Amino acid sequence: MANPIVQNQYNHSIDIIKKTDPSQTEVYSCTYSPYVKHRDGTGTKSQWDAAITQDKEFELFKNSLSNEWVKVEQFRHKKKKFMRLLSPNGRGWGLYLEDEELNELGTLKDGETKVKVCVFEEGNPNLWHGYPADLKNKQDRPLDHVLKKWRDAKYITKAVINKVKKGQLSTI
Repeated sequence: MANPIVQNQYNHSIDIIKKTDPSQTEVYSCTYSPYVKHRDGTGTKSQWDAAITQDKEFELFKNSLSNEWVKVEQFRHKKKKFMRLLSPNGRGWGLYLEDEELNELGTLKDGETKVKVCVFEEGNPNLWHGYPADLKNKQDRPLDHVLKKWRDAKYITKAVINKVKKGQLSTI
């Protein structure tokens, strides 16, 4: 399967164009909607850093799609085509990269622990949001295929992967 090609659309809508073979192209649509509780200082939620604007958050999501850190599949609802996560726990993951270097993107709900990984989830069909991830929480940990892609890109090491899998790190 070819990598999806991501195109930015107005108002955090996105189309994913997937070429399954040279003669067939499929387009899937979704909406990305930043969740205010990850920006308002709510003590029970992880928070995006001020440098991660809503537009930057959307860019992180698109980057995750284009790198296939979020898998997509087609489904139909009321005769329209949409996309859905394929990962078994219904989540995708992202990194904040500048010049191929990992950067902090937010803090955990303790308000102090800085993190470099975010989680994207589809809360309702076709509606996604994301937040800074706490890798000690099992539901926030990237799946093996995502960790492998990050290792192959030299963003993380095998030792970090082993610690993430065991829940020994809040971030990488």
